[in-house]
Amino acid sequence: MKKVLIILPILLISVLSFSQSCPEYFSMQEGTMWEQQNFNSKNKLESTTNAYIKEYSSTNTGHELLIEIHTVDKRKNELNGTLTYRCENGVLYMDMSDFLQQMNIDLRQYEDMDIEIKNDGIQYPSVLNPGTTLPDANLTIAISMQGMKIMSVSVDILDRQVITNESVTVPAGTFDATKISYTLQSKVGFAKTQLSVIEWVSNSSGVVRSETYDKKGKLQDYMVLSKFQTR
Repeated sequence: MKKVLIILPILLISVLSFSQSCPEYFSMQEGTMWEQQNFNSKNKLESTTNAYIKEYSSTNTGHELLIEIHTVDKRKNELNGTLTYRCENGVLYMDMSDFLQQMNIDLRQYEDMDIEIKNDGIQYPSVLNPGTTLPDANLTIAISMQGMKIMSVSVDILDRQVITNESVTVPAGTFDATKISYTLQSKVGFAKTQLSVIEWVSNSSGVVRSETYDKKGKLQDYMVLSKFQTR
């Protein structure tokens, strides 16, 4: 790959947030492993993703996690990748690169081109109170060759609302979780898509369930946490 330029935004954090501890929505231990199963609206398994925390490192404002992921779809196609989760001043930022897999975009096919990535990260504060509006998030990718733009990809997460706290049961167990809704807008070239998403975030195992709906409110697919194991 000729070059990959990752642009991280300048984060403006209030003085109050410096006193907050990093939220632990899942284990921070190296070696922690979990499995997510993705199903279509007819309850047919579409893909399985396994992830584990490869590296934990402390920073001046919190910590950073390097997570390796391995996905196998129903046709036995495999895809490997890495995600970075970081905590800064009491706010967890979850890497949005995982959305590329959901959109069936593999950047390896553009390895001889220039790739510019802007990845804000999805923010989860230390406290998720029902009725709270959470910050939007954005992932933008521009692919070019010799200065000529080849393709652009954008993913926007908008209107994030904390709905309620409730218990949710998935194959990995029963969890106390916070229900969050948001709008997912994506654009690949000139093709645009808008979906509605509901996710359940536990206070120990991350996102344990998510459901995706089209504009008419019809279920498109869903994800469940099927395994979770700490070291």
